[in-house]
Amino acid sequence: MATKRFDDATERARTLEAQAKKLRREAKAARTKAYADALVTVFPEVKDMGSAEEVLDFVKSLRPDAGHGGAVPRDGGAAVSAHAQTAEAGESSEAHGGFSGTAYQG
Repeated sequence: MATKRFDDATERARTLEAQAKKLRREAKAARTKAYADALVTVFPEVKDMGSAEEVLDFVKSLRPDAGHGGAVPRDGGAAVSAHAQTAEAGESSEAHGGFSGTAYQG
């Protein structure tokens, strides 16, 4: 009888773990789609690009002061230094749930 309770609890735990894994996967996909949609809204030309590397090269080529959509005014240099640290650390959008190397299929 006690063994049955343990088996039931183990089965319930496996079910919940599978549901959690599915929900995490769906959330990641939704985040990626939201990021891609926002990027295409501001830069429609990226929709025709064939790879994440091509999009990344395009974004890297943008100058912050060129007047592109999301430029944030720089107050006291705080935002500038935070961005510079991230860029120097070599982080990519993939590390934060961004593009995964597949072309956007809008």
